[in-house]
Amino acid sequence: MKRIFYSVAILAATMIGFTSCDEEDEKVDIKEQAVGDYNVTVQYYMYDNSGKELESFGDANKGSGSVAINGDALKLTYDGDAYNLVKIVEASNGFTFDVEDLTATEDGTTYTLTGYNAYELKSNDGKSTKYNGGFIAATKTLEFYMQLPSNQFSEMLENALAEDEDLINTFVQLAIIDENLAEDLAEEIEEIISKISLIVQVTCVKK
Repeated sequence: MKRIFYSVAILAATMIGFTSCDEEDEKVDIKEQAVGDYNVTVQYYMYDNSGKELESFGDANKGSGSVAINGDALKLTYDGDAYNLVKIVEASNGFTFDVEDLTATEDGTTYTLTGYNAYELKSNDGKSTKYNGGFIAATKTLEFYMQLPSNQFSEMLENALAEDEDLINTFVQLAIIDENLAEDLAEEIEEIISKISLIVQVTCVKK
């Protein structure tokens, strides 16, 4: 916790005396309120390039995580990953923040999640501002969003589809019937997934 100390010098004179005083002015670190253990839920969504939500992608992951102060930032540790929450700014009901890029390698391919402005706060005048994430003190809830860009999500889906035996067999059967039909379908699938991004929502409720 940061402390700011202020002291008043003692002045002395032959005929006049001044009373000395020492004051300690304590400034609260807004990050302190978020430190602790959490129940964490990670949900995945597919968005098109216009930012429109398509549908949830897979089942939500649930587990336990912890938040600690890391210099001027906060670090959420969950499921072997460390999310760095930076650019923390105080709000009337908690604080907002951005999320540093998170890079992971799977099956030899490297993916990078970046912060995504989907966390919305509304002011008293009805206006709203979006951030990567925020912490609400009243509910002790920390939430943020990240994005896997469409080109990387396409690669992830293509790798997954390439390992799907049922899909491979379907294309083989189509190729036997009509090679052009199989090629057209493959191109259509490729075009669809090239326009989709993966959005990750991380919601943490303090224990």
